[in-house]
Amino acid sequence: MLKQLSLLALVLWLSPLLAQESCALKLSGTIIDEHDQSALSYASIQFMGSSKGVSADDKGKYELGGICPGIHTLIITHIGCKPDTVQLQINQSQERDFYLEHHWEELKTVEVESESDLEQTASTVELDSNELADSKGLPLGEILKKMNGVSSMRTGSNISKPVIQGFSANRIQILNHGVQHEGQQWGDEHAPEIDPFVSANYRVIKGAGAVKYGGGALGGFVLVEPKPLPTKPGIRGEWNGLFATNNRMGNTALMLEGNFKQIPKFSWRVQGSLKKSGNIRTPNYYQKNTGVEEYNLSYTLGYKGKSWSAQLYYSQFNSTIGIFSGAHIGNLTDLERAIERSEPRPQDQEGFSYQIRRPYQLITHELVRLELNKYLANGGKLNLKISRQFNIREEFDKERPRNRDLAALNIPEFSLSLESYIAELHWELKEWKGIQTELGGVLNRQENTVNSFVDFIPDYERQRFGIFGLAQKTFEKVGLEAGCRLDQTDLLASKLVNRQFEEFDHAFSAITSNVGASYQLSNDWKIRLNLSYAERAPAINELYSEGLHHGTATLEFGNSNLKKEKSTSLNIEAEGKWKKLSMNVQAFHQQINDFIYLSPQGVDLTIRGAYPTFDWMNTDALMNGVDAKLVYTLSSALEYTTQWNFLWAEDLRTNTYLVMIPANRTQQQLTYQWKWKEENEAIRLSATYQYVFKQNRFDKEEEIATPPEGYGLWSFSAAYPFTYGSLKGRLGLQLNNAFNTVYRDYMNRFRFYTDEQGRDLQIRLSIKF
Repeated sequence: MLKQLSLLALVLWLSPLLAQESCALKLSGTIIDEHDQSALSYASIQFMGSSKGVSADDKGKYELGGICPGIHTLIITHIGCKPDTVQLQINQSQERDFYLEHHWEELKTVEVESESDLEQTASTVELDSNELADSKGLPLGEILKKMNGVSSMRTGSNISKPVIQGFSANRIQILNHGVQHEGQQWGDEHAPEIDPFVSANYRVIKGAGAVKYGGGALGGFVLVEPKPLPTKPGIRGEWNGLFATNNRMGNTALMLEGNFKQIPKFSWRVQGSLKKSGNIRTPNYYQKNTGVEEYNLSYTLGYKGKSWSAQLYYSQFNSTIGIFSGAHIGNLTDLERAIERSEPRPQDQEGFSYQIRRPYQLITHELVRLELNKYLANGGKLNLKISRQFNIREEFDKERPRNRDLAALNIPEFSLSLESYIAELHWELKEWKGIQTELGGVLNRQENTVNSFVDFIPDYERQRFGIFGLAQKTFEKVGLEAGCRLDQTDLLASKLVNRQFEEFDHAFSAITSNVGASYQLSNDWKIRLNLSYAERAPAINELYSEGLHHGTATLEFGNSNLKKEKSTSLNIEAEGKWKKLSMNVQAFHQQINDFIYLSPQGVDLTIRGAYPTFDWMNTDALMNGVDAKLVYTLSSALEYTTQWNFLWAEDLRTNTYLVMIPANRTQQQLTYQWKWKEENEAIRLSATYQYVFKQNRFDKEEEIATPPEGYGLWSFSAAYPFTYGSLKGRLGLQLNNAFNTVYRDYMNRFRFYTDEQGRDLQIRLSIKF
């Protein structure tokens, strides 16, 4: 490790000395009124701290040349609009549209509808346009792990959840279209029920401004954001298709949206997608029963008046996921052999098939959201969101019940339905002496019902009330933010004990507070600092889970005496550019008292088979890490990106290590762009090598099996944008695990039983019309 850190330090020190100035990049696009999608004529774009800038033409179009690679802060202005500040990493010439919310003269001033105003000191990571295009159709966990500092926790090859700086599940909150996503997210194999085709952007946020999204998110927030509804008359759409060779996956989506000339204030969008895949193939064999079927739909209706707007959104997600049969073992001897052998048993290595049999999961998630915005005459804004979510999760065991009548019904062994209601009000106050302030509150009521004979998770009712306040002020070179939040959670669980139902009542209060600062060292360099304290109440599974968790093929036992987590963290981030080199380095330190974790307890035999056993416990934990990303522009067409992620996690009570912590990793990428005609978009080629080190920081007494060896993977991609008449398209190819490497990942709950997915070619086609 010392050698690796020394190498990283050497790269950071030498790269600026080797760099040469190359400022030939271009940024172009249109500045648009977010209300009616009309062009904002003669709007201006200015580089913060620089005289470089340009005014748009009468059609809102602009073009900026002579840009150096790196991270830039842009100020977009227009008469009748409040200036918007946008931070953008520019490593290649690109097109980028900006949206401003035009002020109506009757209101005199209206706050810009933008999340960035009160997030200037927050640590924010998002994908660029090429990464977004290369990710269409992938599960949310696979999309997010393209971001620096984000990895994934997997259960087999089909289920993944994001891990941010070592935290996952209940410690990460996902906001889908502005609403906190509520599902059975406590399970490692419970992937977020979100259709990736409905989202236009993804952001990971930590910092002072993040308190408005929720409390207890020790790892941060994931924002899944749609694009604005169109307000120009006419109908437009987009079709996406994705095919993968490894599991013969087909994934397709169609979106239509428009606006009626007769009702210009009304807009709409409808979208649907279908997905089907078969058995996953490792380099040497197929994994039996690992197919997926999925169908999703959504629609959005919007109305924008002069001083108010309303939007109604509905989505439905439906998925059937096969669970690898080799993870369900009949006895202790077979389990020990499964862990020791290099391949699964022959009966778990059938050839390719789309058929999904037991064990499998059946999931449905429904979301309906109504959002109202009122722009106040004094310059403030009120935002109200009311939503209902309904989630059904059914898990089918490998074997049917021995009772023939029950077996004939083919009912799930484990079934839950979760209904959640959320009402949230945000009030952005009129700016006072340069201070921007936002206040808000949220009411959340949730009811979980067990629909099966097995109550691994019991019936429960949860009510949560939260209030927050945050403020931000910007000086010439300094930005300051502070936020505080208080959440009260009341939980009533009803559990079967000795054939009788007993009720268990819990009440938890939790405080989240953040202080952030940013300092503009120069035109090219900026540092951010965030200090936060956060508390998280135990989740229902941590308190009351009991028995076999089918999806992960483990036995888990809750602890009703768990204490809430209390976290103190410090995050320091530096970003900037020097000649051809741009970089972002983030160091974090987080100590969590009464950290709640799943402690391995060996293996146990039940009437349904032999499984690894885990207990939920409290301890004190320490998380330290560094995430670094450097981009070196070799020429106007060629760039090199290196990324390093280090994480050290310790159990302070036992002076040992925590389990299921991502191993250190690095990634190197070379990207080439080629334009054969000036008017055409560039063809993009890239080669990527990722190396994941072996997780050597583990406790032999805690782990069921020694963590697998480190591994390196090559991937190659190509993208060809094209125009045919009025159609705009993009053809993409992505070859993953190009050399068919045999490996196992420490963060995969099925690493005991099978290798990871082998070579896979993905073919992606997108057409806008």
